[in-house]
Amino acid sequence: MLTSKSNRNRNLKIKLIPLLLILMTVFSILSYSVHAKSGANVDMEDNYSFAKILLTRDGAIGKINGCLLPQRRINLLDINSEVVAEYIEFQNESREYVGYIITDVHSGHIYDYSNEGNLFEGLLIKSGLTYDDVLAGKVYFVNPFEIYIELTDGRIIDLMPQSGIYSSEITRSQLEQTFSLRQVEYKSPIEPELKSLEVPNTTIMRSASFTPCVTSDFDNLKIVDANGRRVYPHDHCSPTAATTIMKYFKHLGESNLSSSYSNNDVFAKFYIAMDTNGGASGTKDEGTARSKIAPSYTKVGRDLGAKPRKSSKLSGTSSNTMISALNGGKLLHVFVDKLGSSKGGHSIAVVSYSNGYFKIADGWSAYFRNVSYSDMSVKQVVGINY
Repeated sequence: MLTSKSNRNRNLKIKLIPLLLILMTVFSILSYSVHAKSGANVDMEDNYSFAKILLTRDGAIGKINGCLLPQRRINLLDINSEVVAEYIEFQNESREYVGYIITDVHSGHIYDYSNEGNLFEGLLIKSGLTYDDVLAGKVYFVNPFEIYIELTDGRIIDLMPQSGIYSSEITRSQLEQTFSLRQVEYKSPIEPELKSLEVPNTTIMRSASFTPCVTSDFDNLKIVDANGRRVYPHDHCSPTAATTIMKYFKHLGESNLSSSYSNNDVFAKFYIAMDTNGGASGTKDEGTARSKIAPSYTKVGRDLGAKPRKSSKLSGTSSNTMISALNGGKLLHVFVDKLGSSKGGHSIAVVSYSNGYFKIADGWSAYFRNVSYSDMSVKQVVGINY
């Protein structure tokens, strides 16, 4: 009798399995529909948890108690006005501001994050705009360094102009061209980010290009020091190379440098920290002393909330020394007496080595190029990592 009852229970369980599978499928479909209607196919609570990991790891742990609270959200659009990403500001349970993230609404991919500063507030103040303009208009997201807002009157404002001149207005055709040239890869997988406490090198701007700084970018920039002294920079290859390196770490996803800082902002900090030509007073014509290069990264990092783990002059200048440092995750600020056919003291940024060539930003070309060690007369190598 017991055996027969056991068989009936087992048969009942077998019959229930298909029903349970059907119910689970229906539930999954309904759940997917809810997410699809909200414009996101990823569990945003998981995304918030990951944001907490990022912000905590980068030094905000003292400000975070329990869960993060999304404070303000801004939809970020592609050229077709479709929502592709979301800007989210976070507060802790004490209502203290602790950072922001820019995340893909489809996959949860983290394009940008910081526990320092308030990205949009700074950009809007510089542009003479308000959050009301944002809420009433459209915000276009090309990548973390190119964000635009279309106002209700039809004007399109560049919130992050490379020139550093605010406010900067562009045309619709210029916006379309910008999207076609430098658009990030939307809907990239979230798995690598959610499965690891580390941020992979590919996390930020996975498919976007990176343009190195050139010295002419800053020739018309007026540098102002704390005492209000002003000067137009010259002989400034060292702060130019340093700006490229600082921004390239951000491009790789290894620095929490806020995207609100333009190239001009970073360059001006390095120009003063390196005391180039006597700093903002401009009383010298001798460029940058080599001894000022390594410590400037710590000074500028502290000011901008993206302090490197280490920045120091390497003990040697050989090819093997440079290759070893690059393989260890460092970028190199290299001072040379010769570069190809050009002679005279000069600073360059070196970002990688492959097949006998170093990939460099020479400060003259708005692109990376490959040079052999014999093309350089290396006098000092500073290694920087975040």
